[in-house]
Amino acid sequence: MKKHAWLILCLITFVAAFLLSLTNMVTEGPIAQQKLQQANAARAAVFAEATGFDEMTPDEGSKLDSLYAATKDGQTIGYVLQTTVNGYGGPIEIVMGVGNDGAIRGISVGGSSFAETAGLGTRTRDPEFTDQFIGLAAVPKLKDNIDGISGATISSTAVTSGAARLYEYWQTLAGVAAPKTEEAPLTAENQKTVMANGYGGEFDVTVGINPDGTIEGVRIGQQTFNETDGLGALALEQTFRDQFIGKTGPVSYGDGIDAISGATITSNAVLQAINEALGVAQAQAPAGQMTALDTPDANGAVKVYTEGVAVLDYTLKVTVGLDAQGQVVSVGVSGPTTGENEYFVSQVKANAFRKQFIGKSGTLVFGEGIDAVSGATKSSTAVLEAVNNALQYQGEVTAGAVADAAQATAAPAEEGPQVELLDTPNADGAVKVVTEILPVLDYKLKVVVGLDAEGKIASLTVGSATAGTSDYYVSQVKANAFRNQFIGKSDTLAFGEGIDAVSGATLCSDAVLKAVNDALTR
Repeated sequence: MKKHAWLILCLITFVAAFLLSLTNMVTEGPIAQQKLQQANAARAAVFAEATGFDEMTPDEGSKLDSLYAATKDGQTIGYVLQTTVNGYGGPIEIVMGVGNDGAIRGISVGGSSFAETAGLGTRTRDPEFTDQFIGLAAVPKLKDNIDGISGATISSTAVTSGAARLYEYWQTLAGVAAPKTEEAPLTAENQKTVMANGYGGEFDVTVGINPDGTIEGVRIGQQTFNETDGLGALALEQTFRDQFIGKTGPVSYGDGIDAISGATITSNAVLQAINEALGVAQAQAPAGQMTALDTPDANGAVKVYTEGVAVLDYTLKVTVGLDAQGQVVSVGVSGPTTGENEYFVSQVKANAFRKQFIGKSGTLVFGEGIDAVSGATKSSTAVLEAVNNALQYQGEVTAGAVADAAQATAAPAEEGPQVELLDTPNADGAVKVVTEILPVLDYKLKVVVGLDAEGKIASLTVGSATAGTSDYYVSQVKANAFRNQFIGKSDTLAFGEGIDAVSGATLCSDAVLKAVNDALTR
């Protein structure tokens, strides 16, 4: 009986699979035909004169998604080309029809992933913007023959650069492309290639150096170059690279050399690579303004640095306060409160992002104790750049002036740790208790360490000897999760060796660690 049931099940499965395959064979043709009709309808929308479209294969490396010859009565009357560019909110598909006479017949902006800002970037699909392209018989160029949308510079630039890519490819097809002028190769015997880290990834920068130390020329490799069209991609333009010819290091923007507007990251990556090739330190940007304080402010800052950082089509003002030891004690961010960038600016203004920098020094990078705001990478990177500039800036304030300011305002030295010896172990097992009060910026921490008879930590308590603006940070080092890390340990302790500092409360963590080590050595 079981054998018969198994045979019946196999028969049912076979019949079902056969019927499914038959259904697929019957419907596959109509579905494909329906998709073709829909695709042709989209192409007809940008080339209404055509009655047919023959698929072609774009050249490798052209960045075209598809290419079709538009036909009528068996004759090619133009082409329909498609590409994808990166806008403000993600990918933007651009489909454009160009006639044999070189006039643009139509353009479609959008795609399934179109996510530009409502009321701003979305207006690149509106006739008020797209109608500018129709009838144009030249390469579309923003601020030349195409007007951008106010408040949507990134979206406007992306669409226009994509349309320019398509039109330039049509020129090649039609044989009317202007011959490209071959650049003279670098002839200097001394040539150095440095890998730059741009907005879209790494790319190489080669610098030819004359015997007298001047720059013969700059070449940027294109194989891995992936900077934004219409913005960072302008670094490939000869007019940008030729600015460096004849210069000696260190080179900097504002000294006869202009950065690419709206492409700060790419511009700085090229500049840094050139200086590295020349073997000189990068010149510090003069944009930052340094203010030395006679006494620390409420945040403990004895040096305040303010910089306006360009982020594509807007500017962030970043103010960084540094203490006498060169550590970050405050970060303030301000920028546009309206427009398509309001959301992203608000993210880097938030306490959760800014507090990550407090207590840090040296050169900071994302992924090492600091995280960028998801979805606001450009703004996050701009703040990081400003903080690093503040930490490295050697402007008006000398190290001596900072030291003098710190010494003049330092809190009176506390007496050494207070040691209490117990006749019998207390509830925590401590036979020796060491109490130390440590100044931390605008407040003081009271740290009490209990040691057992073998010199191991039996207890640890943290309190605030004075109230201040740092209650949040004190609460973090009071937490059991932090204090319990020290229990049972002895000898000299260090973070990263079985003990972790509290993220965002580095100064408090360091103070507790110092007090514990003082207790262990007494």
